[in-house]
Amino acid sequence: MASSALLPAQPAFAPVRGWCPPSTYSRGDILFRQGDPASSLFLVDSGLVRVTSQLADRREVVLRVVRAGGLVGDRVLLGDTTRDATAEVLSPAAIQEIAADDFLERSRLSPDLWNWFTTQLERRIHDVEQRLHLISFYRVRQRLMLVLADLAESFPGPHPIVPLTQSDLAQLVGATRETASTALNDLEREHCVRLGRGSVQVFDAERLRSLAYGEPA
Repeated sequence: MASSALLPAQPAFAPVRGWCPPSTYSRGDILFRQGDPASSLFLVDSGLVRVTSQLADRREVVLRVVRAGGLVGDRVLLGDTTRDATAEVLSPAAIQEIAADDFLERSRLSPDLWNWFTTQLERRIHDVEQRLHLISFYRVRQRLMLVLADLAESFPGPHPIVPLTQSDLAQLVGATRETASTALNDLEREHCVRLGRGSVQVFDAERLRSLAYGEPA
């Protein structure tokens, strides 16, 4: 049994918490677009950010969803001067923008800071491996239950609303929209979720997780 779903918890970000005052963002705000010049990275203090990439045929693919404690646009630290993806805010968020040069200079003086950054990269690799595991060994219905249970933890309240479309969720779990939609409709009939326009309300995250792991793969 996998120990976590498609969106593992981000590593603690004490080394950069409060580094600079975070800005507040609303749903739909764009941090940057694919092709923009890159000179900074973003630390998500709260909220969700969706990272997408446009393919040559102009289709948009969801690469990942970043939660509190995660970095967005950090490839700038590896030398990228142009954004390779688009970052869109999915829910009210507080986000710090940090100049890449400033981060690199501080990391030279603070091994803890650089260790924190490498931990971020390690967790991202783990995330990719976990997604591959679930896509290989779990059915679409199970993958959806696990990703919704994880995302629900980012929001307060007993019945959180996850601000992702069915297409977003399908891409996150490696399924077609039609297959994901069928599974989500089944979950709604079973009173596990409520489908909204561009969102899914989760009634009981722990129940979803328990059901996912209890079903045959």
